[in-house]
Amino acid sequence: MRGKPLLALSLKPAVDPAFDARQLAIAGRAVRRWAELYPDGEVLLLCLSERGNSGLQFARTDLDLSRTVAADAPEEASVHIIGSEITPWLMKGVLAQCSAVIAHRLHAQMFAHDAGIPMIGLSWERKSDVFLDSVGATRVDLAHDIDADAIEGWLDRCVPSA
Repeated sequence: MRGKPLLALSLKPAVDPAFDARQLAIAGRAVRRWAELYPDGEVLLLCLSERGNSGLQFARTDLDLSRTVAADAPEEASVHIIGSEITPWLMKGVLAQCSAVIAHRLHAQMFAHDAGIPMIGLSWERKSDVFLDSVGATRVDLAHDIDADAIEGWLDRCVPSA
């Protein structure tokens, strides 16, 4: 995959199913736009946890959300799911190879910021809000309607480094 434009998506189940619907809509638009912009590019769906949060446990997981995105991806998109079985350090290394990151999981946000990768942070939790605000990252609040056109515009400006 090295040398190809890589978009990483890190989704996380939310307490409110409407928040999940919003992040799935963002992910779907991002995958389609990335495939249009970079026919040789790839999308990595990063599953940082094997459990959902906020009491969800195994009811709805990162992997469930990633599978939904992959199933809905256009045929021409090259989409890969990377499971939670890899170590955090390896996940950080994978993220560091990416051209752009859209992340709901706080650790994915932190890894992207640490690597200097352009990032949009999805959030509905105070901990992510505080982190994203403290580093000056773009934050999308899942509690509100999403401007998917703005996210596509952001992707248009994320020119992969050679």
